[in-house]
Amino acid sequence: MSSEKTIKQIRKFLLDQREKMIQLTKELCAIATENPPGNNFELFVDFLRGTVEAMGLSTQKIRVPEEYQRRFTPPETWGYPRFNLVARWDNQLPNTLHFNSHFDVVPATEDWETNPFKPMRKGGKLYGRGTCDMKGSLAASLFAVKALSACGIDPGWNIELSFTADEEIGGECGLGYLVRNELIRPDAAVICEGGSDDTIAYGHRGVLWADVRVEGVAGHGSNPKGGINAFEKGIRLADQILALKNHFSQRKSAYITYQPEFRCPSLMLGGESGGGQKVNIIPDRFHFTLDRRLIPEEDVTAVIQEIREVLDAAAKEKKN
Repeated sequence: MSSEKTIKQIRKFLLDQREKMIQLTKELCAIATENPPGNNFELFVDFLRGTVEAMGLSTQKIRVPEEYQRRFTPPETWGYPRFNLVARWDNQLPNTLHFNSHFDVVPATEDWETNPFKPMRKGGKLYGRGTCDMKGSLAASLFAVKALSACGIDPGWNIELSFTADEEIGGECGLGYLVRNELIRPDAAVICEGGSDDTIAYGHRGVLWADVRVEGVAGHGSNPKGGINAFEKGIRLADQILALKNHFSQRKSAYITYQPEFRCPSLMLGGESGGGQKVNIIPDRFHFTLDRRLIPEEDVTAVIQEIREVLDAAAKEKKN
């Protein structure tokens, strides 16, 4: 069969299966796998396991040991067990192609107009927490395998899929656990997240997270000079860190990305922030988080040092 005819056959199958694909995505998104803390992970894996086995794939349900989880996740996630699922279509071939999807989602914010865990269709789109990031892609990967099988197409490789926890908090108890413990050892891999339509990328920027904490001295709000305002110092420090972005446009990766701006580093502050105790008390503490994305040409040690230099300069200014 020619490649053009094969593609047409697969496209027809997927169009015929469109409603089933949407229904599966709705069912996946209806399981509220918010992380942190890590709700309903086993419930999700058990539901997905039944779906995958009905396709004729073998499965392996993997629970992450509690001591491992405590090593890599924050305390608010302890008591919420981590589970992963691996599915395999073993064609007895020398090479294995792996597809990865994570199933945890960030917590739903309060400004939803609809129930985030009761997905609904409107204007040709599906609305619900996780439809994009990334249970829709997870469903797509399953139907891609279904299409190959239903159309009688030999993939030429063994096919392996993993459905993993904790991507939203670093991934150590998800894909990280599978890789560290050699529970998967593919020859090539596709991460089913990050693009749309027919877009395929062959890399991703790295990430560095930090939590910056600023200390002050409490005092009464009626006498602002009677203390040291950690919030005011924190926002000045945040401005100094943001000034690092002035150099980012000169740092452009040689690798082609599906969005041109992704060829440069990025910096985002304040994903989490807070401090203080009461409206009329000078805040004696303040913190804000930092999300720094690295291009392949950057060295993580150098990036850390770049941030430390700003922090060290601020500390010296405080002493003076």
